[in-house]
Amino acid sequence: MAARARHYAGPAFPPSTPRVGDPRTTYDERGDDMGVTVVPEEIRAAAGKMEAAASGVRAHCPTEVSGVSEALPGSQSAGAATTLGTTWQGRFRDWASRTETHATGMREAARTWDSTDHTNAARLEKMAREGVL
Repeated sequence: MAARARHYAGPAFPPSTPRVGDPRTTYDERGDDMGVTVVPEEIRAAAGKMEAAASGVRAHCPTEVSGVSEALPGSQSAGAATTLGTTWQGRFRDWASRTETHATGMREAARTWDSTDHTNAARLEKMAREGVL
C-alpha cells in the first residue's frame, strides 16, 4: 500500500487542547495570536456587578426634591419638584431594569459560550481520534 502524501497543516490536534478561559497561552509556534480569549466566568462576574449596581440604584432612588412640594404647597416650584421627583424615580428604576436585563443576557451568553466551546471541543477531539484531522 502506497503511503499517502500529507500536507503539513500544523501540529495535530492535541488531546489536551486548552479550553476557553484556560490560563495557558494561545499562541502557535510562530507566536501569532490565534484568536480571542473569552472567559465566561469573567462575564458572569461582570453581570453580578451590574446586578449589584442595579439593586443599589433601585434601593436608593433620589428623593431629594420630595420635600419641596410639601414646603411650598400650591407653588409652581412644588409642581416642578413633584414632576422632577417622579421623573427621577422612573428613570432610575428604568435604568435598573435595563441593567438587570443586560446582566441576564450576559449570563445567557456565558452559558451559550461554555456549551458551544465544550461541544466543539468534543467534536474536534472525536474527529482527531477518527483521523479526520
